[in-house]
Amino acid sequence: GLLVRLGISGLQMRVRVRVSIGFTPHAAEALEGICDVVHAPLDVSDGGAEDTAYGLMCLEHFLRSADGRRLRTDVIYFNWGLHNLLLNPEDQVPGQQDTVYDYAEPLAHIMLRLRVHAEQTGTALVWGDTTPYICDDEKDAVVQLLNKEARALMETAGIPFAAPSPHAAMAEACAASEQRPNRTCIFGEGCPHWNDAGYRFLALETLALLALARERERER
Repeated sequence: GLLVRLGISGLQMRVRVRVSIGFTPHAAEALEGICDVVHAPLDVSDGGAEDTAYGLMCLEHFLRSADGRRLRTDVIYFNWGLHNLLLNPEDQVPGQQDTVYDYAEPLAHIMLRLRVHAEQTGTALVWGDTTPYICDDEKDAVVQLLNKEARALMETAGIPFAAPSPHAAMAEACAASEQRPNRTCIFGEGCPHWNDAGYRFLALETLALLALARERERER
């Protein structure tokens, strides 16, 4: 997810999961002068918020600065999904890869904690769908299932979704170039990660953060 904090000149944004490491610089560039963009966790050398159980355990750290101060934010754009695709519990890697069965319950607790944080700080919450696993239709079917579960949770809490959907936008962009499963479309590090063009597309076309930032500034 992303965490966005509005200061004198703009917002600060935090991002979770490894895909977010790629698109954060492009989001920062697009929002320069309006927003400051920071990854959460602060270390970007090894993934991000991983699976939902890990995310729940570490959420309080994600909402704090490097010196431990609690961040006051204007917008939190958040997501979990790509690290909960396992079907076999024996394949679990604690803190890195978890099963589809352990996705929704921790995410519900994350959502509730974020709502408390939002109420205390005046933060707006926005959910973003998980991006497609576009080189593997079976895994992408799991991604779409998790997106459906997440959206159901967000609807009950009145948390809006990013529009257009990151999953739908990326899938459409790649479907135009080749039939799926697509093993060549805007990949860099290997599926489900993207190359620089893919991350730029994700940041500029699917997150709509610039419009969101401007809307928040108008409200102030």
